[in-house]
Amino acid sequence: MDYNGTTTTVYHDHTDHLTGTGTITSSTPAEIQTLDYFAFGEQRINDKAGTFDEQIEYAGSEYDGNTSLNYMNARYYNGNQGRFISEDAMFWALPMELLVDPQQQNSYSYARNNPIVNRDPTGNLNISEAKNVINSFLSRLFNPQKSNTSTSTQPTQNNNNQNTKNGSVDYGQYNVTSPELRNRLDRFANDTNQNIIVTSGDRSIEGNKSIGGATASRHISGDAADIKVKGVSNEQLSYMANKSELFNTTIYYPATNLPKALAPHAHVDINPSNNNILRIYSPYMKDGLIVNSYKPLANPLLKNKQ
Repeated sequence: MDYNGTTTTVYHDHTDHLTGTGTITSSTPAEIQTLDYFAFGEQRINDKAGTFDEQIEYAGSEYDGNTSLNYMNARYYNGNQGRFISEDAMFWALPMELLVDPQQQNSYSYARNNPIVNRDPTGNLNISEAKNVINSFLSRLFNPQKSNTSTSTQPTQNNNNQNTKNGSVDYGQYNVTSPELRNRLDRFANDTNQNIIVTSGDRSIEGNKSIGGATASRHISGDAADIKVKGVSNEQLSYMANKSELFNTTIYYPATNLPKALAPHAHVDINPSNNNILRIYSPYMKDGLIVNSYKPLANPLLKNKQ
């Protein structure tokens, strides 16, 4: 918001999948500024229509034009170099077992050197999240034949322990970065005694665009999965996932005859902006083009829930 003594102008930030500012518009409406970044945060585009210059930029951090550094609370970050300018204060507090992951051995690195999927808004390592990452890393290192099939039952359990109920999650060729989502999929499989098959996981921005995915798809953030179960319809699976209350978002994609509509499937994610919502994919045609739309969906499995 900007006030010049007589009039007030409201500015709106339109963010990317990592909460970084991409486009700023005014209440006119008009496009005021366009920003874009290379993977580690170096500015790629900064086009301004006037004098307004947004300071909240890469990954939602405050940018200092005088030093070309981003302020990320605990530390300053240099996007041109792709590293923090000081050591992580949490580094010496790390349990020794976390250091088996090479990415944790560099106390200046940003977002585990995976800035397309991860962000580091606090400047400090989250130890509980790091432990989940290490558990997954150890499982893949010492049990490569089981790296795509996870059946752990507890969120903090090491995936080397495979003593579970009858449920399982088969990731096949797909990767799901989020340890939390993997844990929730495990719990869902075990609670329902179903064999969950992942049909899509992490996607690059280009890969997501090529299949018609949403610009802000959680698949780009690494905390979404498309799933199926043999013998269970996508609709019923969506109802079951929503009823479990394990996922922040569940979307049912029914079959449709519209050209270029997204294929039938069930989608789950842990988007922190949502709270166990259930939607149905409802595309329609406009001016000869497909428009991907979503509507709230009532869950018949919850009709008797108080």
